Amino acid sequence: MKEKDQQLSVIDPSYLVYREKISRSVEKGDAGFRAHLIPWVAVNTFLVFLNIFTSPGFPWAAFPAAGWGIGLITHYAGVLENRRRKRDIEKLPKLNRHQFRILRKIHRKRGAFRAHLVSNAAVSGFLCMVNLITSPGFLWFLIPTAGMAMGVTIHWSNFFPVRRKLRKDLKQALEEEGVFTSVTDNWPGETPKPALLMEAERIQAGVLKHLQDLGTKSHSLGEDIPGILSNYVKQIGILSGKGREMDHVIREMPVKELRDDRNRLEQRLHSTNESLMKREYRKSIEEIDRQLNSCEEIGKHREILDLRVNSALNNLKQMQLDLVRMKSMGTDEQTELEILRERTKELSLRLNDLTEGYDELEF
Repeated sequence: MKEKDQQLSVIDPSYLVYREKISRSVEKGDAGFRAHLIPWVAVNTFLVFLNIFTSPGFPWAAFPAAGWGIGLITHYAGVLENRRRKRDIEKLPKLNRHQFRILRKIHRKRGAFRAHLVSNAAVSGFLCMVNLITSPGFLWFLIPTAGMAMGVTIHWSNFFPVRRKLRKDLKQALEEEGVFTSVTDNWPGETPKPALLMEAERIQAGVLKHLQDLGTKSHSLGEDIPGILSNYVKQIGILSGKGREMDHVIREMPVKELRDDRNRLEQRLHSTNESLMKREYRKSIEEIDRQLNSCEEIGKHREILDLRVNSALNNLKQMQLDLVRMKSMGTDEQTELEILRERTKELSLRLNDLTEGYDELEF
């Protein structure tokens, strides 16, 4: 890997700060919105009663309620946007500088369009209310509403293709880093396939060719052999993808730095007599131990995953060998069917094991 690529692979500290900021915003968002909503309800309830008792002929209380409501709606739109940003972040790995810049652009442009749309819709509603209360005979609010709608439409026509391009750029940046959603049906086109998956696909093609040469019909077995093989190889691909994700996480873990920090904290713990400092040092050491244990667990999972993938590949090879033996020995059709039935049943069971194995290896 070139030096430039190595620099790009380093996690951007600004992304970690941004992720923490979004998480805090979401945690505080609901409470902040409630703190905005409750005074709005209380004050405007009071104004409605005041309006009814002092001047019931003219609903003036609707004006402050609707004007304040514009701010309330805009506030809630911001809460929803932060929730969506958090969901985006939870789906992604830790990003480098280039990837983070793309994600920030997506969030900024989406947030700007959402704010434009919501504010214009709220203002249009306010103007409609004013129009219907003050001069219902002439719907003048449609004029500014049409102008605002035109502005939103122009904004959307510019925003939509830019968002699509940025999403494509982010996906490509993640694929170049070897990160992708491992449960996808198709392996990312620009990401090299692991050697084991390529070998599994090669064996699959060989097995299907041998079956064709034997002239064996899948319905004679009561099983859809091509379908089972396809799902089987797909599961190998899923586990291979999970392996790459684990490798990416393992590369990011600063194990050496964590151990150095732990040794340094241990020395300070033994060198101080202050109970407060001892307690804080022990807390920090416990946190580092948890991280180191997580690293160790991921390493074990990675080893288990390799064993599962290799076992799955060996089963495919065995099926191929059985078919080659049947062709060379010229066994009768009944014997061929019995052998294939047993091998297909075994693959079906192994397919379930692989699927369960994938679920077990979530981390």
